Formats: sequence, C-alpha cells, structure tokens
Amino acid sequence: MKKSFYLGTILGGGVLFLVIIFCILVLGADNTARLTYPSYKLGMRISIGDFFERVEVIVAFIWVFTEYFKLTICFYGLALGLAQLMGLQNYKILQFPLAFLILTFTIFSHPDLVHYQNLMATAWTPLSLTICFIMPLLLLTVGKIRGR
Repeated sequence: MKKSFYLGTILGGGVLFLVIIFCILVLGADNTARLTYPSYKLGMRISIGDFFERVEVIVAFIWVFTEYFKLTICFYGLALGLAQLMGLQNYKILQFPLAFLILTFTIFSHPDLVHYQNLMATAWTPLSLTICFIMPLLLLTVGKIRGR
C-alpha cells in the first residue's frame, strides 16, 4: 500500500509540476498568477498544426472527472466516519441527509466567485492550519495518551 501511495504521489506531483511549468512558460508568470484557471487558458492556446485544437474541452473534462472522484471519495469517507462515530451498522442511511446538507451548505456558503476568493485570501491559512495540522495533532496526542 505504501508503494502505491508513493507512486501515486510522485506521478501526481510530476504531472502538476509539468502543468505549472508549461503554464509559466507559455502564459508567463504574471498571467499564470493572475488567472483563476491557468491550465484551462493553456488548453485554449494549444494548437498543433491545423487539426489538433480546442484542447480546453479535454482539460475541462479531466477537471470535472477528477473533481467527481475527489468528491465521491470525500463523501464516502464522511458518511462512513460519521456512521462509525454514531455507532451505526450501515453508513448508507446517512447518504441522503448528508447530500442534502452538503448541497444546501454549498449554495449558501459562497454566493459568487468574488466572495469565495475573498474568503480564501483572508481565512484559508488559519482554517487550513486548524483543520489540517492542529486537529490531527490533537487527535494523535489524545490517542497516544488513551493508548497508555
């Protein structure tokens, strides 16, 4: 399992590195930093001969495909973890209520892109530090203490 994890991390990081390098080389560092979706803009600029154009459709399809799988895995993990936390035998009973809550929260939490970007500029660092560093460290500490 570790080998597959490391291989996936290296491959994903390599692809991300190449896309970022191509965006900087083709669009420039300023445009890449300013654009919301620079890889989509890069796909619009690709033209090989007169027959291989409109690559942004492929870029958009790949983006939707990866977002679907990422959301599916996160939703499954949320439903399974919540079912285990609540002591339920089956996680499937939570799927509809969780989907309803997530959809409602998504619609009302960010009404437009400007609101989302302002939130990310001001609150993302403390939020991600809390959720991704402090809480797992606290859980690990509590688990170590309770394990003794």
